[in-house]
Amino acid sequence: MRKSQDQVETIYLGIGTNLGDRENNIRLAVKYIVEHIGTVGRLSSLYETDPWGFSSENKFLNIAAEVTTSLSPSGLMG
Repeated sequence: MRKSQDQVETIYLGIGTNLGDRENNIRLAVKYIVEHIGTVGRLSSLYETDPWGFSSENKFLNIAAEVTTSLSPSGLMG
């Protein structure tokens, strides 16, 4: 569900991946955000982290994105 055009919000999204070409997965996620969610403002540096809450041989590559969107919270999830 979209808000009216004058109702935009700044949100922050955490993005992480631990499989395949992790850097390309992050690039594709940011591209998807631009195409379907809103305008990406700032991006954090990339961070490599150990899995948390489960075990895996693969470390995660993580980034945070500042996004301006007119989507509602439920619209972001759908």
